[in-house]
Amino acid sequence: MSKKKAWEFELEVMNGSMPVILSEEEQTWSEEFDVEAIEKRNIRLRWESHVPGSGAEEHVIVAAMQAMHNMGYDVSQAEELIDSGLQAFRDDDVAEMSRLYSRVLHLLSRAPKDPGHPYWSYRIYDSYEQYRRAVSFRTYACDIDSSDYWERTHLGWVAQICAGALGTAIEGYKTDNIRRVFGEIRDYPRAPNTFNDDITYEIAFLKALEKRGGALSSADIAEQWIALIPTGWTAEEIALKNIRLRREDVPRKLLLLLYDELVKRSTLASMALDKQDFPQFENSVDRCVDIVNYLDDTLDHQYPISKDLSRMYEFFTYQLGRIKIGRNKAELERLRPMFSEMRDAFRTAEKNTSGGK
Repeated sequence: MSKKKAWEFELEVMNGSMPVILSEEEQTWSEEFDVEAIEKRNIRLRWESHVPGSGAEEHVIVAAMQAMHNMGYDVSQAEELIDSGLQAFRDDDVAEMSRLYSRVLHLLSRAPKDPGHPYWSYRIYDSYEQYRRAVSFRTYACDIDSSDYWERTHLGWVAQICAGALGTAIEGYKTDNIRRVFGEIRDYPRAPNTFNDDITYEIAFLKALEKRGGALSSADIAEQWIALIPTGWTAEEIALKNIRLRREDVPRKLLLLLYDELVKRSTLASMALDKQDFPQFENSVDRCVDIVNYLDDTLDHQYPISKDLSRMYEFFTYQLGRIKIGRNKAELERLRPMFSEMRDAFRTAEKNTSGGK
């Protein structure tokens, strides 16, 4: 284990690095890898690609629109860009594909709720603990040391691996078209390949369990995923990115500090207005706007609640602008309790998720 500080390590490297003169060609990235080609491939894959195991055509960005629609959002504005994006794909116009892809993501992150969608008739749980308290789980008696238990477990694994190998070969095709090509399937349509993401994730779990035994934690499983699965697609891609960024560790306490600062600055603005200290008033309001904008920018839009929070933050920003321009004490006093309520709500949520610590 290195006992050096990060800065000590870097300083040692810099101290040992002597300047060299690079040729024109050596000053590009092409000596190592073609960044432009990689980015071009990635953006093309978003607009059109093929399922790795079966070759079925797929459009990931269109699937993202459908996923948001399935979760009760109006994605009609994003859908209007489908034809333009696919035309850019056919034209191999990387710049246009990139521009439209970015616009689609923006529209999806801001998509309004569809109040009539059946999705909203279901209860939304904010945490697993909340879900566990609301439901009951069946229990099953079994003897994990018996030969029957081990045989059934083994057969279950064999069955799912066989099913995964079969499914990988025909994934993405409709039943009628599969029948037209293969008829009734009684065997593998091709030599079975057991390498697929569904099985690999479960193997990663078993490897983590093998290492950690009864002390196994979700963090152990996550690290094994990262070790065995270099990349993913759609939901898996987001999961792997979240693990690498340790998004579950995004400091909730920092969020509370920001809300504390928001309450404090709005109070200072109110006091400054009473004293007619307008420079202090404007400075405090500007700081409130900065905090609200930061809270909005750092929302994780994969969660439905983020849409509501974003709209609320937009309201805060709009009201703060009016308050600053009009030096409106009444509007400021109406807004300040909202800041306090938001802070208290997040503080309660933090206590609940951390076990009351």
